[in-house]
Amino acid sequence: MRQSVPDPTKPKDVLYHYFEQFKRLVICKYREIRLNKFNIYPKHRFTALKVFENSGKGKIAIVLANGPSVSTLDQQKLKQFIDTNNVEVFCVNYFPNSDFAKKIPLHYWVISDPRHYDFSEQATIDVFENVSLNLKKGIFLPDNVENKITEYTKLPIIGFNDVQNSNIFSNNINPLFPRSYLSMTAYKALAISLFGNYDKIYICGFDNTFIADLGCDQNNKIYRKAKHFYTKKDAHGEAIFKKDYLMGLGKYDKPRNRNVSQELLTYSRLFSEMDKFKDKRIINLDLNSLTDRFVKDNSLDIYV
Repeated sequence: MRQSVPDPTKPKDVLYHYFEQFKRLVICKYREIRLNKFNIYPKHRFTALKVFENSGKGKIAIVLANGPSVSTLDQQKLKQFIDTNNVEVFCVNYFPNSDFAKKIPLHYWVISDPRHYDFSEQATIDVFENVSLNLKKGIFLPDNVENKITEYTKLPIIGFNDVQNSNIFSNNINPLFPRSYLSMTAYKALAISLFGNYDKIYICGFDNTFIADLGCDQNNKIYRKAKHFYTKKDAHGEAIFKKDYLMGLGKYDKPRNRNVSQELLTYSRLFSEMDKFKDKRIINLDLNSLTDRFVKDNSLDIYV
């Protein structure tokens, strides 16, 4: 199985990686040209997304991922900050199912993982019920799957381009065009908030603590400790986690057969691609986050 980042000690792997990245770039360009030539892409594609562009001027965005650092925020203080300032809140994945989400305003929900429109999953049924009650503005998701949720929600649906392009030959983070970064929903939410051109963008839950949560069992099979801010704790305050051998993949996907070295190389890409989002408007609310590409600031009165 090929890695997201090649082993630099193996020249053949590096060469193959560059070749695959170049091939991906050519395929993306060819696909866009061919589909546009034959009018397969409708003229109204991304209409709602284009309306959203620059809609954040004069406003503040808060982008909340699911990392443990969200638990450092005080729900009531955060709600007061949102209510007394011109703030719009973005959340991702199953965030709306948390107790935290029910106590603050949520404006936009960003999803991209297939499990979030798999209605055989109880968590998916629950999350759509929760957003129907609590979400104020709309749902962002890949434009090619919009039809999968239309009968389950009356909220506005805003499609974005979720085709993955080369991360070497492209630095694009504009959601109108193929992205150049790994398929992390939190990164997509950040790209969308930048596209909205908010005056300030506060982020929290972007811990990227996968390195600290990596484990290896007696059979030398690696797993990830599945921990989020809403993970339940035991009587001693320790997080109760499960061993995720799928490493974030869906239930129908094959486990990743990586070793520790290969997994750490992938995490390297996870961090390095944050450089593409580096913007002085982005402020990390988690002072202890491993994400080091943004200014950190805890001066807001929103913490526990």
